[in-house]
Amino acid sequence: MKFLSSQLLYFFQNRRTRKNVAALSRFLFSVILIIVFYSICFHHIMLLEGRQFSWITGFYWTLTVMSTLGFGDITFSSDLGYLFTIVVLLSGIVLLLVILPFTLLVAQWQQAVEQSFPGLVVMLGELDDPKTWRNARVEEAALVVATGDDLSNTSVAFTVRGITQDVPMVLTADDENSLDILNFPGNVHVFLYHRILGRRLAERTLGLGSSITVVSRFDEMVIGEIAARQTTLVDCTLGDLFAKERAELPAEQRVQVAGIWQAGRFFVPAPEMAIGGRTILLLAGSMEQMAIFESRYAAPTPAIAEAPVLILGGGRVGRAAAETLRRQAIPFAVVEKRSDPGPVAELAGGQLITGDAADISVLERAGIMAARTVIVTTRNDAMNMYLCFYCRQLRPEIQIISRTTLQRSVPKLHMSGADLVLSYAAIGANSILNLLQEDEITMYTEGLNLFTRKVPERLVNCTLADSGIREQSGCTVVALRDRMETAVGPTARARLLRGMSLVLIGDSGAEQRFLETFGSD
Repeated sequence: MKFLSSQLLYFFQNRRTRKNVAALSRFLFSVILIIVFYSICFHHIMLLEGRQFSWITGFYWTLTVMSTLGFGDITFSSDLGYLFTIVVLLSGIVLLLVILPFTLLVAQWQQAVEQSFPGLVVMLGELDDPKTWRNARVEEAALVVATGDDLSNTSVAFTVRGITQDVPMVLTADDENSLDILNFPGNVHVFLYHRILGRRLAERTLGLGSSITVVSRFDEMVIGEIAARQTTLVDCTLGDLFAKERAELPAEQRVQVAGIWQAGRFFVPAPEMAIGGRTILLLAGSMEQMAIFESRYAAPTPAIAEAPVLILGGGRVGRAAAETLRRQAIPFAVVEKRSDPGPVAELAGGQLITGDAADISVLERAGIMAARTVIVTTRNDAMNMYLCFYCRQLRPEIQIISRTTLQRSVPKLHMSGADLVLSYAAIGANSILNLLQEDEITMYTEGLNLFTRKVPERLVNCTLADSGIREQSGCTVVALRDRMETAVGPTARARLLRGMSLVLIGDSGAEQRFLETFGSD
C-alpha cells in the first residue's frame, strides 16, 4: 500500500496528468448522469406497460444496452419502449465507442502541441514509419536531428536514409559502442554529449593550462574568459583597467572586454563596474592580444598547481571530466554515492571516495578544504543546487562549476553558488547551429550569443562611438568583417561602411533589441 500511495502521489504531481484526469473525470460524471436518467425512464416506461422492476434491474438493463451486450432477458413490448431502447443503444455506441477513444487521441495531440513553440510545426507520427518522414517532406530538410536513445536513433537514421541520402543528420549517442552503427548510414554527425559536457566542465577549471579559457572562435577572433581571482584586478574597476590599457598599450595590442559575469548574470561593461572575487571577465581579441593581457594581469598562483579538483558524481559526465583532468595531470578526487562505482574506479590518477556528497565527513575525506574547484555532475538539478550551496558555505572562495539538466535551473544554480553552469541544451544547440550556420551565429555559453549582422543602412558612415549600438541594444561589437577580413577589437573611431558585417556579442534580449532598433539588415 505504501508503494501504491507513493506512485499515485508522483502520478498526480504532474500538471499534464492532472489536467487529463480532470477531463476524464468530467466525462465519466456525465456518463453516470446519463445512466441514472435512462434508468429512471426505464422504470416509467415499464410502469406504462404494467410491469415493475427494482432499481438495480434498471441500472443493469441500461448498462447492458449501452455497452451493446444486450442479453435480451428484459425487453419492452411497446413501440415507445422499442424507440427508447434504440436511443439508449445509439448513445452508448457514441459515448463509449467513439467519444472515449477520441478523447485519448486528443490527449496525445495536446501533449504534442504543448511541446511546441511559436513558429514551430509539430507533427504526430511513428518515427520508424517512412510515411511520417515523407509527410514531413524530409527530402527538403536542411538537417534531421534525433535525440532519442541509441536504438531509436538507429531506426530513425536508417528510415531517413531509405528515403533520401542527401540530408545530413545529427544523432545523439549514449554508448560509445554505438558509434560505428550510428555512423553507418553516412552523412551523419554523432555526438556523445555527456563526454562533451564533461570535457567542457573540466576545461573551465582554475589552473588548467592558460589562465584565459577560450570558449569560442570566429575567424581570427577568439572569445575567452578569465576568473578575476586569477588576476591582479580584484577590487579595481573596469575604468581603471581601460585607463591603464589606453595609457600603456597601442590599440592593436589591447584586448576588448566584451562583458562581465557576476553571479551568473551578464553585464555590458561600464567604467564604474567593480571587479570582485567572483567576477568573470569576458574577453574578445586575437590570440596575440589574449597572450599580452595574460602576461600583464594573470596573478601567480603556485598553490593552485597542487590543489585537487573535486568531482561530485561518478556518472558518465563525471567520468568524462575526470578523464580530461587526468590527461592534463591535474590531481582530482571523485565522490560517488554508489557502493559499486563501476567504470569510474578504473580511472588512474585520481582518488575515489565512496559516500554521500552531502555528508561533510565525505567531503572532508575528498579534500574539500584544499580543493581549487568543485565540479558538480549529477543529473538531478535539485541535488546540484543543494551541493552548490553546501560547498559555497564551506568554502566561500572556491570555484564551483555545475552541470544542469533543465534550462530553467540555470539561474537557480547561480543563486545557489555556482560560478559557471553548463547544460546539454546549450551544447546541443551550439553543435547544431555550427552545422547549419557556420558563418552566422555561434551560441558560446548559457544565454549568450555571438552573431553577425550586416551594417544597418541608418548606421552607414557612422563611427562605432556614434552608432549607439551598445547603449541602445546592450550588444558589444567585438569585430568588423569586410569581405573575408576580420578586424578584431575595433576602436571607437572605426567607421561602419556599407557591406560590412558587425560581429556582436550579447544575450538573447540584447540581440532582439538590436533587431528591433536597427533592423535585420
